Amino acid sequence: MSAKEVKFIPLLMIFLGVLSGIAFPLTPEKAAELAFKDASEKLKIPSSIKLFAGEPKLFPDIIRVQLNYREEGNSGVGSLFAEYEFETATDRIVRRDFSGAFQNRISGLFDLGVPENEFKFSLERETQSLRMGIQGVLRNLPGYILDTPDFLSRFKIWAESNGKVVATETELIGNTVYNLKGVPATVKSVAIKAKIRGYDLLTLHPGVVIDPAQPAGVIAGIDIDFHNLKPIERDIRIIVQSTSSQESPSFPNGARARVYARETGQTVEVISVNGMAEALLQRIPTGWPLRFMAINLDQGFHYGELGPVTIPEDGGTTYTDIILMK
Repeated sequence: MSAKEVKFIPLLMIFLGVLSGIAFPLTPEKAAELAFKDASEKLKIPSSIKLFAGEPKLFPDIIRVQLNYREEGNSGVGSLFAEYEFETATDRIVRRDFSGAFQNRISGLFDLGVPENEFKFSLERETQSLRMGIQGVLRNLPGYILDTPDFLSRFKIWAESNGKVVATETELIGNTVYNLKGVPATVKSVAIKAKIRGYDLLTLHPGVVIDPAQPAGVIAGIDIDFHNLKPIERDIRIIVQSTSSQESPSFPNGARARVYARETGQTVEVISVNGMAEALLQRIPTGWPLRFMAINLDQGFHYGELGPVTIPEDGGTTYTDIILMK
């Protein structure tokens, strides 16, 4: 087969795909290529500055590409240049953020081809006219979620319009205020959805109305009340065991013990049979670190602890673990 024939086959496949209505979904590699092309058109980048793409992040119907830059001869990790988000079905840019590049233009690294203030105003005006934020309070968060460091990393919150994802970037302000960025002001309404550890796929708000007369700023007051969300729960079997000491066992035959789920408050009392007992704690939330404790009620100086342990969400069976009474 000749080289011309090899080059012709992909073009023929694309041509036939267009005729037959077959969609070729956007790949991360193609998304990075489109980001490079768009950035080169927006800014006149000197040859001494090298752009490279970071690891793409995949969301439902969205690919996010981060472009970094590095000066020639510099072997460092580079600095943020821009972030792009593409709709996989159409290759369309749904978010373009040059904020990282703005911070570095002060040192004169980039030639804009137009006065800096004029370009910055133009781009910011374009971005603000098309994008806005949705903000609200995470109300009645369970304590075991708040106690988990960087708990927002276990959240995925996004906005959908007409079945398509239109915004994915969420930040946490303080402890309980979320801010969903980059919502298009051109859509009529968006549904706020989330996948949170320990919960099924959730619709947090079925329809936030976007007012086209106010195409910038933040829509506030879209709160999320965890009292209305049902967590995925499992029954937990805790095996309480005594030490093997013959002279002074920590949980001797006939002794009583109380087992606690510290973060959720469930308790159960058990009695030792030959230095062992089974405690069944029902409907324990999954997906987040929890701690358990067993205390000898007859000899309170004997106790045992378990955790933090994260109970897996999957599986319809009872989860089992062990506490050694010390």
